[in-house]
Order: sequence, then structure tokens, then C-alpha cells
Amino acid sequence: MPRFSILIPCYNCSKTLPNTLSSCLQQKFDDFEVILIDDYSKDNVVSIYKHYLPAFVLKNIPLTYHRNSVNSGVSFSRNTAWDLAIGEYICFLDSDDIWHESKLQIINRFLSTNNCYCLCHSYTDNKDIFFTERDTSNYEIFKLNLLKLLLKNPSQTSCFVLKRSITDRFDNTMSYCEDYDLWLKVSKSHPVYQLCGKPLTLLSRPQKTPGGLSSNRVKMRLGELTAYFNFTQRNNIFIILLPLFLAYSMLKHIRSEFGYIIRLLKQKLNNRQVTP
Repeated sequence: MPRFSILIPCYNCSKTLPNTLSSCLQQKFDDFEVILIDDYSKDNVVSIYKHYLPAFVLKNIPLTYHRNSVNSGVSFSRNTAWDLAIGEYICFLDSDDIWHESKLQIINRFLSTNNCYCLCHSYTDNKDIFFTERDTSNYEIFKLNLLKLLLKNPSQTSCFVLKRSITDRFDNTMSYCEDYDLWLKVSKSHPVYQLCGKPLTLLSRPQKTPGGLSSNRVKMRLGELTAYFNFTQRNNIFIILLPLFLAYSMLKHIRSEFGYIIRLLKQKLNNRQVTP
């Protein structure tokens, strides 16, 4: 049984998937398998799988490919891969993100010494600070309390590791904040830990910018509202606080939109100043 199962949902990702798979091959810790779930892509994901398969075989790392019969969404794809996985821990990796070469090596150390069921770490979209050496002694692990989890999603999907034996799964009806919904679900039975130190995941683009699911800010906020609603349904003691959660989420949305408008205005002003 491998230590880790890396689950990569794929949908029209032929431009970014090669870098994602390369970051898996470059890992210093190599006791893992990789499962690609092609969510009925229109581009040729299977050709990328076939191209990379020999390199994985050479390193004795299992790489498998499965294709959904219809486009079913990222939650369904991750759940499907989860059910196929045989590793002790599940690692999620989006097909447009990459990991630092020390990612698995570092998290393995902390998983071994803390008996974690759920662990997350930081990410960045800044390449300049990402491609530097990582030292495990520069990381610290903290248990996240429920209040911190409720105030903010602590990380991003490609930064989370869960024990495979956890029975909770992604909500197949959700395509936005489905990860946050799962972390809140898991927190009812298991503590969530955060690894603090240099980021171990590089996003291909900043969060909430054009090109990815997170670019739809309104749907992201509705997804967060759904996550709060689901949380109170599972934890009836908090149902009285649901209006506060909803109000808090809407205030965050207003603040985010205001900040987005300010950034756009600054960008236009800078462009005007540069234009002769």
C-alpha cells in the first residue's frame, strides 16, 4: 500500500497537466500513486497520460487513468478517484497547479509524528518565492479551532491531505467551495491541522482571477453560503448562528467586490500613465 494517493481531476487541461504531472515525478518522496480522472474532456487528456506513463513506470510509481462517461463535475471526479485509491493518505492536486519537490517529504514527516487525519499547508502564485529550498525544520504544525475554520477557508484544495479511511466525501452537487464544505464536514469527527511555513503549492493563477472555477466570485460566495448551511444542518447546535454566518459571508463579498473595483481602477490609471 503506497503512503499517498494523488488525485487529479482533469477537464480540458492539456495545456497545464504536463507541468502538474512533472511536479509529481520530481517529488523527493516517491511512495505514492497518481490517479487521473478525466471528466469527459474535449481535449486529449489520455494522450498526455500515455506520454508520461513510461516516466512513472521507470520510477516505479503507479499512474492510472479513468474517464467519466459524462461530464460530472469536479466533486464527482474527486470522489470517484478517492474510491479507487489505495494509499494511506489522499492528496488532492488540481490539474493546473504544481507542488514543490519537497511537498510529500515534508508533510510525511508531520503526518508520521502527529497522527493527523486532516492536514493543510499554504500556497502562492508567486514563482519567485516558490522555487527555493525547503527545510522541514522551518515548519510548525497547529491545530485549527472551529472558529478559525468558520471564519475562513484555511487553504486551497491542492494543499489538503486526508486519511483515506475518512468516510466523508465531497458534495456532488457543489462545484464552488466544495472543498470548504468537506473540511467543515471532516472537522466534526477529526481535528484539522495547518502546517505553517513556506508554501508547498504553486497556483497557475491567482485565486478568483479569470480562467478557473474560482473566477466566478458570485458563485464562490453562494458556495460558501451553501457550506455554512450544510454545516448548521449537521451541527444543530449552531443553527441559531446561521443568520450571522450568512451576514458575515455577504460582508466578505461586499468587501471583496469593493477591493476588486479599486484594483481595476488602479490598473487602468497605471496603464494611462504608461501610455505616451
